[in-house]
Formats: sequence, C-alpha cells, structure tokens
Amino acid sequence: MNFLTIDTTKATAYVVAKINNVEYIETIDSTQKHNETLLPTIDVLLQKANATLKDIDYFGVVTGPGSFTGIRVGISTIKAFCFALNKKAYTITNFETMYDTVENGVILIPCTHTSMYYCVVENHTAKEYGVILDSVALDRFGNSPVYLLSNDNIERFVKFANVSSDIDFARLLLKTSIDKITKNKLIDSNEIETFYLELSQAEREANEREKLQNK
Repeated sequence: MNFLTIDTTKATAYVVAKINNVEYIETIDSTQKHNETLLPTIDVLLQKANATLKDIDYFGVVTGPGSFTGIRVGISTIKAFCFALNKKAYTITNFETMYDTVENGVILIPCTHTSMYYCVVENHTAKEYGVILDSVALDRFGNSPVYLLSNDNIERFVKFANVSSDIDFARLLLKTSIDKITKNKLIDSNEIETFYLELSQAEREANEREKLQNK
C-alpha cells in the first residue's frame, strides 16, 4: 500500500507518504508559496523514496477548513494526479486528524484576524463545528481543553487556560491516511469536495453585488 497525502490548508504545508513500508514527510514553511513549491516538494519526497507517481496506489488531500487558496491548490493537484494515473483518492478534514487524540475538547484553527474555525469533540466524535469570533471563543471555550491545529498567530490563544499546541500534524496526517485506506473510504477524484465553513471573500463580495443589483 503506497500512498501520498498533501495538506496545503494552513500556512505550513505538508506532503506525507508511505512507500514500500517507509514513511516520508516533507514540509513547506509559511514563507513559501504553496502553489509554487508543492510540486517540487513532491518530487523531492519521491526521489528520496526512489519512486514515481506511478508507484502511488492512493492519493489523499486535506479539504479544509483553512485557506481558500490553499484548499484549491491541494484539491486541484490531487485531482490531476488521480485523473492522469487512474487512481483512487481519499479526503481528510483537519478536524478528522484529531478525533482519535481528543476524547473531549475543542479543536481550533485560525480563520481571519478576528475569527477561527472550531470543532467541539465529545467521545472522540465531532458534535459541532463552525466559525466563531475570538472573543466569543474565549468566553465559550476558555476553560475547556483546546487543541490548536496550526501554529499561526499562536499568541492569540494565550488566554485559554488549557491549550495543547505541540501537535505533530504530519504524523496525524499519516495515521489518518492509513485509517482512510484501511477502512476503504476511497472515492473517484471527481467526488472530491471542499470543506468550507464560510464563504470566501470573493464569494461574499459577489453575493453583496448580487443583492445590490436585485434591489
């Protein structure tokens, strides 16, 4: 079982793979543009594994929530690989990577400068998720176990009483990928959908223009 998974939803991106029973991890730091460095990074990983894309049995992608541009970059890349090579895909949400780790608590990911994505987990299962303002999140989750799925703007979370930020995102991605494949949660590439929790700025502006035109 050879697989390759990419996550371009956050400022730091990850390319992980398991090829011939060896695990590989490559990181794209926040100073680099994902759309320019993703393919070269995948090439580096494959060279280390002495493999090509044709050797990959399954391709995975994190579909959100996160950066709108990053989500599109990741999904379009994996769709292209699957289409060209006639391979199956699997999708992962950022929240899913934490379900085994978090029994009860809240997963947070920075969204805008004043809001964040959240997921309330109970008994290792998502009970609620959405977008919430920082101030409201602090009031609601200030004393709950909080897990940060990004190290971006980490100073925003210092007021939370119980924060876990030392999370190995790449290892979680590897584990979740294996779970998806083992449980046969595979799809055709044309079934891959984004996991947005709010509209992008462009979509919001388009909606506003439409409202004005319909007045």
